[in-house]
Amino acid sequence: MTALWLGTVTLTMQFWVGQSTIYSASNANKVAIAHERILTNTPPDGGWGSMGMNGVNIRVGAVYLGEAVHRLSGWSVLRSYFVIDTVMLWVALILLLSYLRRFTAPVYAVLGVSFVCAVLPLTYQLFWQHPWDRLSLVAWILIIGLLERERILMAALLLPLAVIVKYDIMLLPGLIGLHSLIRDRRIVIAPWAASLGLLSLGIGTYALLRTVLPGGFAPAPVGPQVLSNLAEIRRLNVHWPPFLGFTLPIAFAFLGMRRATPWVQASAVFGLLLFVPFALQSNLAEFRAHLPVLVLILPAAMHGVRELLEAPSEDSTGTPPERRPR
Repeated sequence: MTALWLGTVTLTMQFWVGQSTIYSASNANKVAIAHERILTNTPPDGGWGSMGMNGVNIRVGAVYLGEAVHRLSGWSVLRSYFVIDTVMLWVALILLLSYLRRFTAPVYAVLGVSFVCAVLPLTYQLFWQHPWDRLSLVAWILIIGLLERERILMAALLLPLAVIVKYDIMLLPGLIGLHSLIRDRRIVIAPWAASLGLLSLGIGTYALLRTVLPGGFAPAPVGPQVLSNLAEIRRLNVHWPPFLGFTLPIAFAFLGMRRATPWVQASAVFGLLLFVPFALQSNLAEFRAHLPVLVLILPAAMHGVRELLEAPSEDSTGTPPERRPR
């Protein structure tokens, strides 16, 4: 039933929102051109920035996958991306539900995923080419889950592939160190070594991509980017996508932090800290690009909802006292 429910949500979003926005026929030619340019690392005459695609030439994982599907199926590039995104969105929602159930009762896990479903239309807006975001979201959820279970070797195997899809995930291993600091209240060598090792692996993969595929990054001064983000806030006002997508989860996360586990606390703090590099280097209005932050703060947010709705006699997992393991 869960797969059917989330499959219905996925198809509704992809066909009734996606096909009138990023997958519309009017975008097919632009998407095909951008796909070919990334595939061959051939910038337009005015540079990648002239297409609003500064830094995307190294996001080749989804592009190579799209090319493989395109060649094997004979579908257009746009349709290939549509199919990949549809499958990845469905998988991401299922993985998110499974992840949330590790920290809270099933009803709150369903509530958290339902909120994500409600704000998904925001992820289709403000740009016409982002085939890496759904695939990257799956990678974020998988690696967050692996780090929570302390499966460091498996995370190390997956991380370079995730960076090839979209490189902002290279920052995620910092969560290990932050979790250790909150849990142990001191520097413990083993988790910090794992954190620094994975950070080095992710950043090293990023540096290698920039060496092998040069020319994709024009200078991006911080000042103008911050001013641009502030201008978007003034222009869109209460319609600003991060306001719509993050305000309630952040408020509930603060409410739920007191009784949350150290991992949930660290995830929420780390998610909020990610807003700093995102605000300095990206367009915050593009909600789709910052959906991993929502994944990180949702467990704490669901604790906050539980705090608001249930009696304080329950434990931090949201399990009723009579069902707690003895």
